[in-house]
Amino acid sequence: DGRVIDPDGLALPGATVTVVNQGTGLTREVVTAETGGYVIPNLEPGTYTVTVEMPSFNTMKRADLLLNAGASVTLEFKMQLGGLQEAVDVT
Repeated sequence: DGRVIDPDGLALPGATVTVVNQGTGLTREVVTAETGGYVIPNLEPGTYTVTVEMPSFNTMKRADLLLNAGASVTLEFKMQLGGLQEAVDVT
């Protein structure tokens, strides 16, 4: 679960959050709520890449996130205004 916000810290509803299991290729996609929050339940343990996309903002990606059995990971993404083809990798 987590939250997507703009550069001023305000919620970004309608952002697309995509989670991909790097080992199996399993993909899950959700859209952020009015609060900018999102939840992706019932993920199998593994290593994941999370991508957040929103029109008029740079795409953000976090790779190599390890999810253990029974664990919960909370990620906050602070989106930056940008062009159509820009992407930001967060490490």
